[in-house]
Amino acid sequence: MPDDVSSTMTLVMGITDYQHNQQRLAMSTDHLTRVQLPAEFSADDIQRIRTDFELLATAMREHPDEMAELLGAHSRRDTDAAKRIAETLDLSEERFVAQGGGIIWGVVAVAVVCDVLTACLTGWTFGTPLDPSS
Repeated sequence: MPDDVSSTMTLVMGITDYQHNQQRLAMSTDHLTRVQLPAEFSADDIQRIRTDFELLATAMREHPDEMAELLGAHSRRDTDAAKRIAETLDLSEERFVAQGGGIIWGVVAVAVVCDVLTACLTGWTFGTPLDPSS
């Protein structure tokens, strides 16, 4: 590996091809966020992740209809409605941090676990070429 390449992975997450109109012009926008993963996760990082998951689980348990509306609104590209519902449920980075979390940690954990599980199915992440016969 060249010296100028980081020893950790960069997590890229976002929404691509968000189509909208601006002054009668059709536009497509990508919203991507890049997070440089740490080489090691501390016990404090794991606690923040756990807190994030617990806060989300509580919101889903106590407000399943509103959470379904929030997810649906976002999927339909109705960001105004999604933001309004999130505010109603007090789902904000500030609240997560105040409670000992910080939602980015939960997002990182989910993405890493999903990537590892996907790699188990495809083999591409760990450098194992796919076997076309399987």
